[in-house]
Amino acid sequence: MKLNQSLKTITTAAVLTILFSCQKEMVEKNEPVASDALFPQTFQQKQTVAVLKEVATILETVYQNPKALYEVNAAIYSGYYEDETVLLKDLLFPEKSELYKTKKFKDFRALTGIFKERFNEALIAGDYTELKKAMGLSTIITNSRETSVISTDTSMQIYSNSNGVAIYFPYSENFGDIFTPSYFDNINSEPQGEKATIVAADRDADSGPGMRPFICNTRDNMQLCYRNVTVNDAYAETNVTHIVGVGAEPSGTTIDRPAEAFPPQGPIDLPNYPREVKQVYVGDVRINRKQFDKFISFTGNGGGSEIRFTRADGFLKLADGQVQADNYLIGDRKSIKRKEINRASWVGFNLEWDGDWELDNLQQNLAIYEDDNRNSGTISGTIGTTLTALVPPFTSTITGSIGFSISYKSDDAIIKQTNYNRDVFFILNRTNLEGEIYKSWPVRDRYANVSFTLNDRSYF
Repeated sequence: MKLNQSLKTITTAAVLTILFSCQKEMVEKNEPVASDALFPQTFQQKQTVAVLKEVATILETVYQNPKALYEVNAAIYSGYYEDETVLLKDLLFPEKSELYKTKKFKDFRALTGIFKERFNEALIAGDYTELKKAMGLSTIITNSRETSVISTDTSMQIYSNSNGVAIYFPYSENFGDIFTPSYFDNINSEPQGEKATIVAADRDADSGPGMRPFICNTRDNMQLCYRNVTVNDAYAETNVTHIVGVGAEPSGTTIDRPAEAFPPQGPIDLPNYPREVKQVYVGDVRINRKQFDKFISFTGNGGGSEIRFTRADGFLKLADGQVQADNYLIGDRKSIKRKEINRASWVGFNLEWDGDWELDNLQQNLAIYEDDNRNSGTISGTIGTTLTALVPPFTSTITGSIGFSISYKSDDAIIKQTNYNRDVFFILNRTNLEGEIYKSWPVRDRYANVSFTLNDRSYF
């Protein structure tokens, strides 16, 4: 048994050596550089990029097996994470992954663990010093070791949601007709099937170098070799592309409400309630062909755009000049894909902005920004509302102004910030002031970078 295992390991190492030699011969040395590319500057950033490059190199070997590629795509198509991504953690620890337990992933009928097996084999056979350090492994692993012994603490940074290694598949919806549950049913030999261009996120840029696969002869075998190509949005729209970067956030727990739940309508009867309740929702959002993030990123700020809405509410706060209004982030972080941005497509947000806008709450502030993990800023201002006046031993209400502020992180300027007056909001909210209607609701900021609808409904 030990002899067979040794032969298997030697064979694996020999195949990997042949593949690496083939790949090296086909790679061109001139890497394209976008004029506004941001490269790693700090020691930590350089270390991160070194790890991403080593993972990308391993993928060139892993994807020799089309079933491993399919496993990755099935994980991404499951939609467990925002913005067409999957964490390396899920792929290397499928037995612990919540993603692998979802019905959407299981419906693809991908073979579980193929990626893990191939990845570990390549990791053992190759000289991946930075990656092994990041995984908490010894930098010297003998080829005779069983791949099953590779296990690490999944709480390490390389496996985290925000900083963990992830694979991003931009424009994945363009290839949904290819990667179906029956895709591999009739595969008789490898490496048949769709192949993926692999990009290591060594910069923040809208274009960069990638490795494009093609079938080549290695002695008596048909294998994948790679050549250097320039990868950008236009390339990824027509070629399956996997970008090895960082960060993936779960899709969120907010339940999308159907648009039909918020048609223009009169009040809805709510028996025995003492007053009218008026609710406002962020309905649908459209980014008008403005990519707020870079296509490639090693900082976690690439891919689609994460749009956040806020609401400032000072109703019945103390009017002492010190207390500020509450400022709320609305719902979960929502990502709009690059394809949806390029095509100026509407995306359903359906998030509650105010579940009860009281009659005496005269004014509220709405702000929109694109969420990043760097460059802090502050949204601030004043709103007029009904405040609580404290004159011991009495309290009363007065009309006045109150300040508000909220900190945020973004590479971009605030997209929108405006005060809405209650006395006119509900009158004008169903009036087509800008000449465009979507799902029966007037479009706001039709010609701005971000357009949206605010849906309202009333209860008695």
